[in-house]
This record gives sequence, C-alpha cells and structure tokens, in this order.
Amino acid sequence: MIRGTLASLACFGIALVGEVPARGANTNAQEVEEDHSLASRLVTPHKAWGRGFAGGPIRALFLVHAGHSSGEWNDPGTRLREVVELAQRFDLKAEAILFAGSGNTWEFHGQQLGEARAARLLARPYELYVIAGFPLEKLPARMQFMIIEQVAKGAGLVCCGAGAAEFMTSKRQIRPLPAMLSDAMPRLEGKNLADSVAAYRMGKGRGVWLNCGAQSLTPYHEFTFRRLAEYDYWMLLVGRAALWAASRETELSLTATGTPRVPSAKTQGLPLRSADEIVFVLKSPRSLTVQVELELRRACDGLKKGLAAVDATLAPGQAVRVPVAVPRLRAGDYLVDAVVRSGRGVEAFGAASMVVESEFGVDKIELSQSFVERGDPIAVRTLLRGPPPAGAVLQVRLRDSYDRVLRQHEIGRAHG
Repeated sequence: MIRGTLASLACFGIALVGEVPARGANTNAQEVEEDHSLASRLVTPHKAWGRGFAGGPIRALFLVHAGHSSGEWNDPGTRLREVVELAQRFDLKAEAILFAGSGNTWEFHGQQLGEARAARLLARPYELYVIAGFPLEKLPARMQFMIIEQVAKGAGLVCCGAGAAEFMTSKRQIRPLPAMLSDAMPRLEGKNLADSVAAYRMGKGRGVWLNCGAQSLTPYHEFTFRRLAEYDYWMLLVGRAALWAASRETELSLTATGTPRVPSAKTQGLPLRSADEIVFVLKSPRSLTVQVELELRRACDGLKKGLAAVDATLAPGQAVRVPVAVPRLRAGDYLVDAVVRSGRGVEAFGAASMVVESEFGVDKIELSQSFVERGDPIAVRTLLRGPPPAGAVLQVRLRDSYDRVLRQHEIGRAHG
C-alpha cells in the first residue's frame, strides 16, 4: 500500500528529501545552504495557474516546518518540496528557511549555522513572508519582529496551518473576504476552499491565515488519485493567498456562477451537461481584450480534457459572461478550470465544481479480501443503482499496484 503526502506522490514515488542531519560541528555553511536549496530539474504534473502573471513575480521568503526533530536529525519529508511545487504554478523568486521542532523545543536546520543564515535572510526585505506548518510565535522574538516590521510597512504574510494569533486578531480581520480569496474557488471534500481562509489588515500590509491543517503549505492526505487531482486546487488557494497578501492582484475580477448539481438526461441514457450551467463572469475597470482558457478535470482520477478557448472584449465596468460548453460526461464530480490571459500575461484564474448525476450506475463494490498474493482467490460483488439502459454492459477490471489489468470481465444487463 502506497502512503505519503500528495506532494511526494506528485513526484511518482521519487524520494525528494529524506532524513537530513541537523548539521552541527561536522558541517559548514555551504552544506546548510545546499540543504535549503529550491533548485530542481524535476518537473511534476501541475496546472500553471499563474505562470506568466501580468503582475510579475513575487520575491518571497518561506519559513518551513522541517519536522518534529530532537535536534540531532531533521526529517522534512516533502515539506520543502511544496515550495517548489508552488513555484511551478506561480511566478516566485523564493528562498527558504527550515525550522524544526515541537512543543517548546525548536531550532533552525543547521543549528547555529542555520540560525545565522536565517538572520541574514530576514535582514533583507521581501514582498511576502510565508509561515508553512508551524506557529509564528515559535520563532525567536527578534525574528518575529523582523517579519512583522516588514509587513507593517506593506509586505504580505501568509500563515499555512498554524496561524499568528498575536498579530492576526479579530480586530484586524477583513470581512467579507476579498474577492481574490473567495470567488471562483471550487469545493473540495464537500467544503468551499474559501471556508478555511481569513484575511487581515496589518498596518500597511496584508495577512492571510489558511486554517486548513497544513503540515507545510497544504494539508496532509493519504494517497488517492482524487487527492492527487485535488492537489492543484490546494495550490490554487495558496497561490491566490500569496498574490493577495503581496498586493499583486490584477484589476480583472473572475467569478463563477451556476448550478453545482446536474441531473442526468433520461432520454439519452447518459449524463449530459447543458452549455450554460457553469458561467465564468469577467469584469475590468478598463478596456481589455482577453482569452479564457478552459479545461475540464474529472475529480476521481484527474483525467483532463481541454475545452474550446473563448475570446472576450471587456468594456470598463461591464460584466462579460463566459458560458462553459461541456461535452457529454459520465456521472461523477468534475472541476472546470479557467485561466484568463491578455497581452500582458495571466490576468486571472480560478475553478468551479460541478456534479453530474445519473439515475443508474455502480452503487457499491465489495471485495472478499482487501489483499491477496499471487494465486490467491478473490471475489468481487458489484451492486447497481437503478435499471441500466438496453445494451448496457458492466465491465469489471482487476488491477495491481502498478495499474496493470490482471483480469477483465464483462457482464450483460443486470439488476441489483
């Protein structure tokens, strides 16, 4: 059984970061620097939501939880890799600091060398600071001050997972949520992504708390193909938070409207979707010619299908509707992605959720055993929902952990 975070699974089992010595007297500053490097030639499958963003790249410093270390060893796993994953999807000029520990015992990766490196980096001004997977108050007080001082002057602060309770207070919270943090965001795990977001005014700067149980930038999940497909949308949330916190949102707004649940087409025997049930709405304070790139993704396994791009000319202050023409689909959960480009680059991006429902289908699959060795018997029982149409065939495939089809069996029309 494969286990791990979605970030490691996105790399298809390649070990990116293992246990790393905490770097004491037997190392040097160069080795500590290499341990923090974000350079990578490994490109994993991803949705480039904000690459080529019209607002330009953000200079950002990520302070990343390096695991629950005793000080002798750090085990960051894929936590640092998540910064690389974010940079594949958005334009970042990023540096990172690893900070390990739990309870009241915390230290920098590299110990004294790591702490000196962190102090040097924090002495530079950044447009964005991201605290990934640990409470801000665990940092040394002087370093907390260095970050908050820059935020008060206009930089952005994003806290993923644990927050910054002393600074992100109810009095500073912005209600309702800014559109950049709430509009055109899909539902995952039955919840709106925006439900985990809080925004704050912090002097001249902005703060965002992503209260989603992140161990780094995104929540930890056991592997499923659905989780792997949803990883792009957790990164969409983090990227949007980063852009808003750094005051880099563009003037163009993108919202999604429509009916989230779609009934099946009884006469066709297959679920259908009408062309106007999901609509993206664009609005700009100035004239702008854009192209809306659309893509459909099946949530259960991440299968993608490009849809026809739509050209639009926006007049100042006038909303333009972009209906999504979706092809015939099987029943299930889907996500529709939109990336809006102008001559300047990416102006906006977002996604919407939809559910295609059917009166018939597979209701339940039962296995006689959850694990078998070669040569062992296994029985499969499939329960159907509703009467299937004439000529329908139930196809059962048994696959191994390498996704190889070991056995395929087809059954004619059956009930119950």
